[in-house]
Amino acid sequence: MELFRNRLKNLSDEKCKEEKINQKDIALKLSMSPQAYSYLIKKGQRPGAKTLDNISRYFNVSKDYLLGKSNIKVPEAPEVERIGIEALKSHLDKCAAMGTDLVTTLNRLLGNTLKGLNEEPPRKLMSSDM
Repeated sequence: MELFRNRLKNLSDEKCKEEKINQKDIALKLSMSPQAYSYLIKKGQRPGAKTLDNISRYFNVSKDYLLGKSNIKVPEAPEVERIGIEALKSHLDKCAAMGTDLVTTLNRLLGNTLKGLNEEPPRKLMSSDM
């Protein structure tokens, strides 16, 4: 797990430098004790699934990258797409249960998504656009 240790240390050092924080701050953001986080960096022991997932999300890198199975840092597009599709399906199912039509549902979804990104929503979709 030497590669895991090196990658975690490098990511940690970069984050500390960029955000002017320390490893204790990172540990707390990962819901870990500073001692546990330090141990991961010093010993490189593979963390549990939940901790690995938290580290992956915090540093915005794939779990495969952390574990040395890939040299590609960012999560692969199919995983991102899968999550987006699942969220869209869930939202559409909820709206269908409430009797909302597809156009209204898409307008709400686009508006809420863009609000979360602090962007201006596009003009409303019309049935004739489809």
